[in-house]
Formats: sequence, structure tokens, C-alpha cells
Amino acid sequence: DPANDVGTFLATLRQLGIRQSLKARGSSAAVARSHWLRELEQHFLDAYCAASARVPEFQLRATWYEAAALMRKALRGFGRSPRSPMPAALAAEAQRCLDLLPAV
Repeated sequence: DPANDVGTFLATLRQLGIRQSLKARGSSAAVARSHWLRELEQHFLDAYCAASARVPEFQLRATWYEAAALMRKALRGFGRSPRSPMPAALAAEAQRCLDLLPAV
């Protein structure tokens, strides 16, 4: 499913934003970069769907795969460094992705 690849890429962008934010400890520059990466994430998804004539359902699948990728990244991060704030932040972002999906 191409949505898996897109979701994984989006998760990597989100992970980068989280990492920047944690390193800079909430500085205004870090917050600005984090917002920019979020906008880039949405712009990429919109442009990908428009260029490939994807149905709206594709965005929902990509969001689901993004949440799954964020959870995988959180689990790997926890295995490497259980005391790091990164795994919890990744898991929280995965939950935010899932919260965007319609209830079934």
C-alpha cells in the first residue's frame, strides 16, 4: 500500500520536529521549526494526493500508517533509551494522529 510509505515518511518528519523541540527545550526557534515541519507534512500529503489523484480515503490510511510508524519508532527508542523523553513524545504524537481518524 503506497499509504504505508507516505505514512512512514510523514512520521519521520514528525519525529524530526519532536527531536528539534526536545533539544531546544521549547525555544521560539524550535517551536517555529516544529510548526514549519507540521506544515511541510500536511503540504506533502496534500500535494502527493493531488499529483497521484488519490481519493480522500488515502489520507486516512496514510494517517493511520503514520501513527503505526510513530509507535514503532517509540518502541525502538524506548529499547535504546528507556529514560529518554523521545519515546513518550512519539507515542503521544501517534495518539494525536489516531485522534484525527473518524470513529468506526
